Amino acid sequence: MRVLLLYLLSGCNLAFPLSPAPTDGSPPTDGPIGSVECPAFGTAPRYGSELFTRAPSCFEYTEDLTGHGLASCGGSFAEIPLDDAPISIPIFKDSLQTQYRQPRLAPEGGQIFTLVRDDATGLFTIQTSVKSGTEWGTPSLVTAPNEPQLLTAVLGIGTPTTGPRPRMMINTSDGIHEVEVNGLDMRTVETYGFDDLGFMFIQTPNLTSDGLRAVGQGVGESEQPIFYLERESLDVPFETAVRIEGAPISNDVFMTSNCARLYAASAGKVLFARQL
Repeated sequence: MRVLLLYLLSGCNLAFPLSPAPTDGSPPTDGPIGSVECPAFGTAPRYGSELFTRAPSCFEYTEDLTGHGLASCGGSFAEIPLDDAPISIPIFKDSLQTQYRQPRLAPEGGQIFTLVRDDATGLFTIQTSVKSGTEWGTPSLVTAPNEPQLLTAVLGIGTPTTGPRPRMMINTSDGIHEVEVNGLDMRTVETYGFDDLGFMFIQTPNLTSDGLRAVGQGVGESEQPIFYLERESLDVPFETAVRIEGAPISNDVFMTSNCARLYAASAGKVLFARQL
């Protein structure tokens, strides 16, 4: 029950203060493409206290390697161009029967993974859509044929890595599963209990495009810090999470693959801090 309650709380942005106030207007030209790099393994990235607005009236933001973004905006998903207003994607608009949540854009662009809630049953599924030209295709169901119980209690999904067999994190009732996706099938390659990473509960971590780093929000007895995970190879699991001190506190965080920006959603906006 505690896990389900925490997931319901994660559906909206919790009322944590983000200080100082965000800077509106033209964002800095620091990335994600450029000379900024992640720190050496063993050192967590650090971010400045100044926050910049990426997209108003949006949340659940992710982006591809070119800086083209995707977010939930006004009851539907929307593409977030580098220097333009959000562009709604009609195929992902909520209806009386279906709710689309947690849009996750593939690093290469052109593919979306999403969590879909069936209002009639209250259950969630994972679906994916591929872009052809300027149009997104009808979402297809992702299954786990060799693990029939894996997708019966999905609570959240994270960003995919680059293909051809991307990895991603999914939250289930028994912890975090790191999965590999092959077409429309997925299989577990590693599992993490929430306490394995040092928390009572974890909002689904978002992986970087290479799968070697991840960020998310942990839930403890009296705090909800932003945490950072790293590993030097996909052949080994992540270990204890490290807190990112001074990070903007939000249950919806995303870090660019070069660690240049840490995105967070609060007060109806997608904001970001720059790496120091």
